[in-house]
Amino acid sequence: MNNNNRDPNKRTEEELKKLIEELKQKESRKRTFMNFGFMLHRDYLVHLVLSLAINTLILAVVMGIAIGVNEPLVAMDNIISFLLASLSLTLMENLVKILLFRYAFRAILYSLGLLSFIVTFVMLYLVDVMLQGGFHFENILKLLIFTVGFTLFRMILSTYIRRWIYTKNILSTGGKK
Repeated sequence: MNNNNRDPNKRTEEELKKLIEELKQKESRKRTFMNFGFMLHRDYLVHLVLSLAINTLILAVVMGIAIGVNEPLVAMDNIISFLLASLSLTLMENLVKILLFRYAFRAILYSLGLLSFIVTFVMLYLVDVMLQGGFHFENILKLLIFTVGFTLFRMILSTYIRRWIYTKNILSTGGKK
């Protein structure tokens, strides 16, 4: 076939295959950033359940450690307040982090986690305000200490869960390697 008669707006089959591969690689990188940066699982509902379980567990751990050293960080009325705090924190966190990853991903990378820490601090403060005494930090220092402990423990647990999910490849693709 003569290349001189070819329409300059039409691409060859090889060029189209190359473009498709490039798009797949870009999408794969984007998905990897989202998965390792925020998502615990591809299925968003499973991610929410895992996120709620992790937040509930880490809230209990940090509160328990603080009580164990005889310096409680949170004044809490009952277990319902605790569960409401965990649920509202999880829902707010997911909404805010999706928006951050969508519109301010570079800021998250450049801040080296500081932005995520500040967001968690503000969300815990909002949970305190929303529950009006049911789940309350007595002062800003206790909120800061709680946020540091919560962030560190959650980061460690989330990292191990992600590592387990993605190395075992059980939940992320629906089957074992």
